[in-house]
Amino acid sequence: MKWLKAFASLILIIATLVLGILVAMNNPALVQLTFLDWQMPGLSLGALVLLVFGAGCLLGLSVNLLWVWKLQAARRRLTKELRNTVKRVEQIQ
Repeated sequence: MKWLKAFASLILIIATLVLGILVAMNNPALVQLTFLDWQMPGLSLGALVLLVFGAGCLLGLSVNLLWVWKLQAARRRLTKELRNTVKRVEQIQ
């Protein structure tokens, strides 16, 4: 079952890469973004879409990583508390 999940993930990654390449190739129009006084040099629309998508993926992964660290810390704390409780119950018996 583990290999099926890995295979599905690989297929999803490959499909995303192919779709991204197609988007970049089919949108060669140059766009220029301006934010306050900063102007970004001209960049193809496809490359800009891929850049924004990549930045969103990295942001999502970092938020998920923080959430996983928080859950692991809570699990360690609860495991330690459970061991202490089991020891106290064993001492009472």
